[in-house]
Amino acid sequence: MAILRFHEIGPALNWVDDFLFFAFPLNSTSYSPQNINWIPSFPYSLDSIFALTSPLGWPWKDSKTRPFASNFKYLSFSWSLVKKTVQLPDNKKSRYLQKLNPWTPGKKFTLREAQSLLGTLVHCSLAMPDSRSHLPALSRFTTSFNTTPSPFVRKTPNSSVFSDIAWWRERLSTNFAGSYLRRPPPPNPIKFWVDASTDWGIGIVFDGNWNSWKFNTNWRSNGRNIGWAEFIAIEIGHIVAISIGFSNTHFTIHSDNQGVIHAIIGGKSCSPEQNAVLQCITFLLNSHNLWISSLYVPSSENLADLPS
Repeated sequence: MAILRFHEIGPALNWVDDFLFFAFPLNSTSYSPQNINWIPSFPYSLDSIFALTSPLGWPWKDSKTRPFASNFKYLSFSWSLVKKTVQLPDNKKSRYLQKLNPWTPGKKFTLREAQSLLGTLVHCSLAMPDSRSHLPALSRFTTSFNTTPSPFVRKTPNSSVFSDIAWWRERLSTNFAGSYLRRPPPPNPIKFWVDASTDWGIGIVFDGNWNSWKFNTNWRSNGRNIGWAEFIAIEIGHIVAISIGFSNTHFTIHSDNQGVIHAIIGGKSCSPEQNAVLQCITFLLNSHNLWISSLYVPSSENLADLPS
């Protein structure tokens, strides 16, 4: 990559030995839809790359080399510069669906089978970021083999694993299993604060208005804890924003819970209960074209602390 950059070949990306080159027209400023005679002029070509790398003995694989195009494959994904999308190609979806076929309730699986499926779905999640919250259950099942005495031991996954498998099966059966490459709009200046307390309930401050909801007496059960409550505060906050009419908006959420912030950034949570709420939040974001960034604030500075 250093050699390529020195010779102004790029922008370029690589994952191990898989390289992707971009070439931008030098004369793009003169383009117009009315100019039917416009011909793009590029700073380099495949021949330029080969002229530089062949004397160095780089073993490019001819069968995998493709000419420059607006639609291409990289890391086994199909990319479109025109549509600004990345997705799994049909042959990959068919192969992965076949891999999911044995995963039905009542069946038992080995560590190797669980690791193989988890690796496949983690790879898929690179093109489908909203799928990350459907990985932790299978990940927990995989790590449950750590105490087994033999790699040939078979175990039955719990219902959470099969629920996520059903989600993956449905998603991989759609025509478009991927995501849109869209730059989020600039953060909205509206103040969005969330908080939860074990003693009382949930509080939010949105655009200068506050609201709160009191917990019932047995809310701390079935794995629900303060982290779960902090996620619920974020979900309710977005429901409030959507009910007002917000869409195509980028919010900055202020929270005093570091675990919640890291889970939002990573798109998944180790807690099954928190992860279930995160899935609901992801659905709200996707269905209303919303983006969120999270910002940690100390409890003493959190405006939602008093309402909660």
